[in-house]
Formats: sequence, C-alpha cells, structure tokens
Amino acid sequence: MTYKGNIVAYNNLNEDLKLKIDKTADINAIKTKVDNSWQKGVYNDTAITNLGNSSTSKAFRFNDWDADNSKLDSLYINIPVGRAFSGLIKLTLTSDYIVENAMGGTEIVYNVAKVEDVVFLNTMSINYISPDFAKCFYIKPLVSEASRLYIPITKAPNTRNDINIKIEIFSMNAIFDTVNAITINRDSDISQSHPWTPQTTSFMQKNQDNTISGSITSQSTFPFILKPYGQRAHMFHKDANGNLFIAPTAENGNAEWSLGAVFALDGTVHMPKLIVDGVDLKQSVSNGKAQVASAITGKGVQTASDATFETMANNINAIQTIGGAKGNGTSYMSDSSTIFSVSGLSFGPRVINIYSSNGGARIIYNPMVSHIADTFAFDTNNYRWHNYGGTNVQLLPNGFIATATAPNLLGSYYWEAFK
Repeated sequence: MTYKGNIVAYNNLNEDLKLKIDKTADINAIKTKVDNSWQKGVYNDTAITNLGNSSTSKAFRFNDWDADNSKLDSLYINIPVGRAFSGLIKLTLTSDYIVENAMGGTEIVYNVAKVEDVVFLNTMSINYISPDFAKCFYIKPLVSEASRLYIPITKAPNTRNDINIKIEIFSMNAIFDTVNAITINRDSDISQSHPWTPQTTSFMQKNQDNTISGSITSQSTFPFILKPYGQRAHMFHKDANGNLFIAPTAENGNAEWSLGAVFALDGTVHMPKLIVDGVDLKQSVSNGKAQVASAITGKGVQTASDATFETMANNINAIQTIGGAKGNGTSYMSDSSTIFSVSGLSFGPRVINIYSSNGGARIIYNPMVSHIADTFAFDTNNYRWHNYGGTNVQLLPNGFIATATAPNLLGSYYWEAFK
C-alpha cells in the first residue's frame, strides 16, 4: 500500500502548529544549555573551572603507572603556555593508602616568568607536604622550554598509587585555553633517583609530633648577612656541627647574638643561645635559679637548683616568716628548778625570750645559735651579768616550757615567742 497524499512539510502547516514546533526547539536548546551549566547543590560533571579569564584550575586523576610496580616511574604535567608566560602555577596533589601509605598530600607554588628559552624567574615553594606522601612521591622543579612548561613527578618503587592532581594558573593573560590543553603523560626516563630524602616544606612548619621541620638554603658562604629593605640585618652562621644560627646584627654588621634560633641538621629547632651585652641569658637564668634555690633551702624549705619557677614560688610561700606573740606569766618551783610554762599560742615557737619582772634575770633561746638556752642573772655583789649556763626548753605545737636553775627568776615574768 502506497501513501498517495501530500507530503507533510513545515511550510504546509498552519501558524499554530508552526508556533508549537518553534517553542519546542527553543525549549530543547535552553535545556541543553542548562544541563551543561554549573548548578547549585548538585554534582557538576566538569574538571575545569575559571574565575575571569586570568585564573583557571583543572583537576585530573592519574593511575597509568608502569604495570611492574617494583620500578621507579614518573609522570609529567605538560603545560603548553606558548613562547611567553609570567604568573603563578599552584600544584595540589593527594593520594591515600592504596598500594603503599601515601596519605596526605602537598601544595606547591611555582613562580615563573619566561620568553621562549630565556627564563627570568623560576622558583618552587613547598607550602606543605605530608611525611607519608613525601616518601612515596617526589615533585621535581618546573622545567621551562621554548613553548611549554612541564612538571615531573616520580613515584617510588612498590607505590602504584592513584594520585589526584589539581593545577591552577594565575596570570595577567587569558589562560583558560592553556589550562584546558594541559595533559598528563608518563615518562620513566625523567625519574628522580631513589632512595631519596623525603621533601619537606620550604618554610618552618609544626608537625604532629611537635617537632618543627623545614629547610633553609643559601648560595652564600657562612657567615653571611641578609638585610631586607627597611629592616635590621640578620647574620646567618654555621657552627662546627653544621647547625645554622640566625641572629640580628649590630649596626656595624657584626653579630650581636641578641636573638636567634639554632636549626639542627635533623630538621628540628633547638633552644638558642640568647646573649645581650655579652651575657648568656639562658645561662644567667640557670645561675639565678640555683642561687634562689639555695636561698630558699637556707630558709628551711629544700629546693633543687633546677626546680621550676612554679615550684620555687610554692616553696617561698612555705617559708615560715617572722611573727610571734608576747605576754606575762608567773613562774613556779619544781624540784629546785624554776618553771616557765606558756600555752595557747596559734603557732609553734622557735625563738624565746624570758625576762624577770624585776629586771634581774633573763633567758634567751635561739636554736639557730644553740639548742641550749642561755640564762643570765645580774650579780648584785659584783654588779655584772653572769651566764648561769643552759636552761632546758621544750618547744610545744602551741607554746613552750622552760626549766631554769638560775636565781632571781621566781615570780612574775615577761615573755616573747617568735615563729
């Protein structure tokens, strides 16, 4: 059966049908544009983004390593910048515990300026790199050629890990097409030799184990002076053990050593010598602590010379300070001895003075001089004071008892007791 009617063509339709078809085409075009646009709150299937025409980033995932995991292998990030380029290239890498522990990652910034084969600037700064990642991957300096830049990255043997890569370029020129054309290729011939010393940050950073790591390099011989514009100069000096000292200089350029730090070869930072006007402040503090500790010990509170300042403060507060009480009493006789008894004090006395009310006798007890009290009585025949020897003194938690045999002591008396 053959259709013998008219062929249905757009021009044969009435205006209403034409309008419906036109609207459908417009809707499909808009839908395609919306589907390909960034949308809020949903996954956007794109690996490249830009902010303006001078800042663009692109993300990759690489796992195309040599099938023989035991080998060194390398990839390189190819950046076709053309004959001239000036700007910043930020590289961010991360991996995980896949074949080997490469957890964490790194962030590196390259500062680059070149025209064809002439390179005006090419620096590499590692802002951060995790120790595990640094054992598994080595990021080499950027290489500049006439029409391109490339960054080699080497994986260690037995480290066939996937690696996520994000590269961001910020330049004065339109950079989107350049970033969009970046490729990643494998080339084992550019590998870093292994074993390598794991890379560390270009600046000081605090690690999880509370050490500080980083690197300081210089193309100058030691000592050398660095003087930032408008700032005081600093002298860098290396000692016989390879430790690097950093300190401000005096106005004449000589080392004053008034401030600084010691960076040891193991990457840790040690306590520096701090010297002001020829005085080693660290040693001075140590000597001062020893003297203070000796003084505290002399006051009856044992204190080590290396005790902390907190311990010394507590021990000072524990020193028994001078204070006391005074009063009157009446002595009595017992077994031919005169007894002086005082109680009800709020402290245990250490030093005691007793005076007879008629002024004819006195007892002085000070255990820091002698553990036997001296008893003095006035000899009216010879008109002089006579030491009649020891008086037994019993110190109590709240008073004292003194037993004396000297004359002129019986009766009322005045006493003083000191802590």
